[in-house]
Amino acid sequence: MNYIKIAKTCRNVMALSIGVLLVSCGGGGGSGSTTSATANALSTAQDGMVGRDVTVPTSTDGKLGFSFASVTGGCVQDNVTGLMWEVKTAGNWATTYSYAAANTFVGTTNTSNLCAHNDWRLPTADELQSIVDYSVATPGPTIDPTWFPNTKGGVFWSASSYVATVDQAWGVDFSNGFVGSYPTGDSHYVRVVRGIATGLNDTGITASQCFQTGSNSLVAC
Repeated sequence: MNYIKIAKTCRNVMALSIGVLLVSCGGGGGSGSTTSATANALSTAQDGMVGRDVTVPTSTDGKLGFSFASVTGGCVQDNVTGLMWEVKTAGNWATTYSYAAANTFVGTTNTSNLCAHNDWRLPTADELQSIVDYSVATPGPTIDPTWFPNTKGGVFWSASSYVATVDQAWGVDFSNGFVGSYPTGDSHYVRVVRGIATGLNDTGITASQCFQTGSNSLVAC
């Protein structure tokens, strides 16, 4: 069986192969409509029809529902979630890490006092997915390059462990926005974050859920 982690963030949503949006919520850069009759029959509040895409239709500080601000030292503040993000540089944007090495990178970042802070950490899968721009087509990168330059269209590690298999962890693929589990021995990209997120559970999903492709149903992750 294959499992796909369902988006819980309010600015983006994952469109699955069955052709419906399982979470109805405003999205960053959403089209405002869907051509899927099945999806429209389930809900008229598809991604891009509600939420910040509609209430804050401006791109002055990020695409549509997104809102970012520059931080001294080369970081970005997310004005919606309250999180502060590392911005990759020309010197480290292509570097990949095993899961263990990713945590070592966190320690190195804290030692360097990036942007005058030393409480950096790996983001959760939900936090990392909150900066995915699903209006960007594959191969990405599915992120706003104005605020997050030097981003590879590939998998970025999260701090979220994969409960079913101890040697895997969740990651977000910035080539297409896919959220999946990956062996911890694999090498992937890293973007650290700091702060406490707000507004990431506005979709009505109260627990982590995965889409089981064999049965086309939601199950506990």
